[in-house]
Amino acid sequence: MVWRPPVLMFLLFLVFGIVGQVLGEDDGIFHAVLLGANVSERAVDTGASAQATALLNDRTLTVHGSFQGLASGLRDMAETPDNPGIVLQEGVHGQSDAALYGLAADVGIDHSTGLFHGRFHLTRTEVQQLKDGALHLKILTRDHPDGELRGQLVPLDAGSHGRVLRGGGEVLAP
Repeated sequence: MVWRPPVLMFLLFLVFGIVGQVLGEDDGIFHAVLLGANVSERAVDTGASAQATALLNDRTLTVHGSFQGLASGLRDMAETPDNPGIVLQEGVHGQSDAALYGLAADVGIDHSTGLFHGRFHLTRTEVQQLKDGALHLKILTRDHPDGELRGQLVPLDAGSHGRVLRGGGEVLAP
């Protein structure tokens, strides 16, 4: 079977969409598009991209995503395969603060494509940061140890119409 990240993301959206019908008031579904232009330290000219969907339920955040086209392998894959260089980090668009949690990854043979996932119990402060758009995902690679891709987690709800942030912080309509 040929691995197809867009098919996986469609299935994740479908599952999260069904789950979204039973979420509580403080819960939600979030989405991120990770691009090199979003790296706050210095925009990265890369053909790589990634996307992720996250489900917040009772302060537990479950994240699933895929990446493709990385310039090199994940920064820390050999040393720490359970935390290979994909992080959930504090910071609004254009700002990076502390890394909060590392996500696990399953990479393809060429190390430029793969899936990532993680499940974290957030503090009340972290939940508020998530809802305020002050948390993002970043992918660190050997060629770009400070980050090759980055994307803000934004709510995926009826009011957002699937909008996402891209480089410069502008909002893309679907």
